[in-house]
Amino acid sequence: MKTHIMKLHPEPFGKLKDGTKSLELRLYDDKRKEINVGDAIIFQKEPGRTEEIRARVIGLVRYANFSDLMDDFAPKRYLGHSDKADALAGISRFYTEEDQAKNGVLGIRIKIEA
Repeated sequence: MKTHIMKLHPEPFGKLKDGTKSLELRLYDDKRKEINVGDAIIFQKEPGRTEEIRARVIGLVRYANFSDLMDDFAPKRYLGHSDKADALAGISRFYTEEDQAKNGVLGIRIKIEA
């Protein structure tokens, strides 16, 4: 098992911390292809990375794009967003449609560890 470090902006970090988010979304790039079920992830809050949350990977799902992923994983239940449009608006600040088409996307199902 491997430990991965991922940076998060304050809003998604807070959603992980309060339990309203249980699915982390990333591009399926070379770095994310190294993630496996059972691995640990240390999420570091940006800026400064002075606060951390440790989680365990309990599942991985791959899709062509975030819109398709959100058709199967309700944004309110898994991502802490009110609806799909709100979740897509949030993710579009970080990942373009071109990036999604090139790499595909990954949903990382996580369980926060104490």
